[in-house]
Amino acid sequence: MELIACNAYRPGWDRWTLFGLERSVAFETDSLASTRPVEYPVLSPSDCEGMFDVLTYQKAAPCCACSSSSWATSRSGPASAHYLNKHAYGNTETNDLWDAIEETTQQPVRRMMDSWIWQPGYPLVAASVEGDELVLRQQRFAYDNDTLDADIAPTTWLVPVHIRNGTTESVVLLEGSEARGRSLTPRRRSSSTPGATASTASATARRCATG
Repeated sequence: MELIACNAYRPGWDRWTLFGLERSVAFETDSLASTRPVEYPVLSPSDCEGMFDVLTYQKAAPCCACSSSSWATSRSGPASAHYLNKHAYGNTETNDLWDAIEETTQQPVRRMMDSWIWQPGYPLVAASVEGDELVLRQQRFAYDNDTLDADIAPTTWLVPVHIRNGTTESVVLLEGSEARGRSLTPRRRSSSTPGATASTASATARRCATG
């Protein structure tokens, strides 16, 4: 919220551009086997102190920005107002914010944010064309295979993928390890890159964590 408010107050400061450099530290940390979720149970004072790090701030901030941009930025204001009015003079938990946004936007915000906040790491999203279908796949990004082998089951996120074909743009939710469909097929093939892209007539897959 700090970055959103700052950018709205002084767009010329390009606060999001500067933050792009800051969040790279969170990416490096989140690519390690020793990373942790953004949110986790706090059982002791040391657990509480451990939450004040790059994952809590530099990873969580773009996750919130991604939620806002995916479900129409014009609704982020009413969603915030709904949250503040609903819980005025009271105490809240993280899920209360996601539920308030979901009630306003009618989108699966809580499921998406839970997948990003309560799981360590972030996904590598790749896109390819097989026959007449656009195929989206995701897997956890890591510097070494040992990190991936440590997962009991493949980790997946609820990833909003923005696809543009000509003047038509849509948001597709990549929920499992793979999604495919003819309706998503771009006009021509292109290569995919770690974390985020595959385009045609500019179909774009954006990793949530990039903000």
